Amino acid sequence: MAQGSCLNAQRAEISSEADAAAAKKTEAAAARKAENHSEVVAFFRGTGTDVECRTLEQILLWEDVLMEVCHDYIQWLFPSDEPSRFNSDAPLLDEELQAIFQEDPEMQRNFRRGLTRFIQFLGLVVEEANERAGIESFRIAKAAHFEKRVLMCWRGPSNHNWRRMTRVLRCLGLLNMREEQRALFAALEVVIAESPGLIEDEAILRWRSEVESHISAGFAAAVLESPNLLSSLCRHYFQKYDKNGNGVLEISEALTLAGELNLSLGLPSDVLDEEQLAASFLQFGSAQAEQVALCSDAFRSWFSEALRATVERSHLPQPVRGKKRTESEEFINPSFATALLNSPNMLAGQCSRYFKKYDTNQNGRLELAEAIVLARELHESFGMPAETLDEWQLLSTSDHFRGQEAGLSAQEFPAWFAEALEAAIEKSASRCPPRTV
Repeated sequence: MAQGSCLNAQRAEISSEADAAAAKKTEAAAARKAENHSEVVAFFRGTGTDVECRTLEQILLWEDVLMEVCHDYIQWLFPSDEPSRFNSDAPLLDEELQAIFQEDPEMQRNFRRGLTRFIQFLGLVVEEANERAGIESFRIAKAAHFEKRVLMCWRGPSNHNWRRMTRVLRCLGLLNMREEQRALFAALEVVIAESPGLIEDEAILRWRSEVESHISAGFAAAVLESPNLLSSLCRHYFQKYDKNGNGVLEISEALTLAGELNLSLGLPSDVLDEEQLAASFLQFGSAQAEQVALCSDAFRSWFSEALRATVERSHLPQPVRGKKRTESEEFINPSFATALLNSPNMLAGQCSRYFKKYDTNQNGRLELAEAIVLARELHESFGMPAETLDEWQLLSTSDHFRGQEAGLSAQEFPAWFAEALEAAIEKSASRCPPRTV
């Protein structure tokens, strides 16, 4: 009996300790949440700073090159409801904070100032509604300096600014700023349509996933110019509509999927001719096999033809055809980086091959932004890990980019880049070997 009482007392003690630990955990979480709210509110009201002690006003005054190489401010300008993989100190835009934002005109005003500055950084411009100018609503368009920003902000592969744009679209949606979100996506559509191949399909799909169905119809025309993008869209939905899981779509499944794809691409519902779609499906399917059903690849081919016909019927703007990039990517053996440092002539030769490509205004000299992007591409092409390039070190050499002879000539660039490459090699050698999964 005594032993049973002792056990009960121990259980009660353990339970009490567990309850106390859970209560502490809950209190700590509530405290973190309150701190997160107060920091974000103060930042956007102009009375506080981010975790690096930078005010909103200071960030808005940054030059474009600083906005490019600094990676921990964007999470403050455009907070998200998802934790950042790159910045553990990033604030979270939870539902309570979203509500605070939507009730606070000062926070909204300052947020829009941050949006306008980032839009300028991308080479775009905000056009506010103006009856006299014939602008009926908030609009974002290419700015006069857009071409100068392509190299840094838009060109791939895997440009980190593509992910920044995804973050901005998501943040605008969370804050219920649908007009601004649609305007930004419409501007992105123009870039996609006018510069085929400039932006990778995966990035375009990420942007699209953040925007509700109220998007400009130019996206449909852009999709037609990108077979990879069209394939990705069709594959994304195919399994959902293959109800019996047999790897093919019967006519009813295919027509339902085609209807959803049309709507998701922003096409008006009244231009979808279901009878014509059904007839074209039967004709296309019978040419493919005895049974009228389409596999994933066949569906894509059929839907591409149907989509083109729908675009023509709806009088949507046709895509502006731009030059597709034909430059072949060259990859150099990683061990070559060290050899290059020991051969100035060889390093100069490698640099000169790319110099003209990055001299966007063709003045024979690279501005700081151009030089940093070229350094980044050379660094990656030499097989060096991206994180070993110290862009802050490059930025600290900005004295080269002031005065009448601002910028680096083709003869000066290799020596400037060699210092960064040497530091990257040392940093790479000191790193632990990567873990295998």
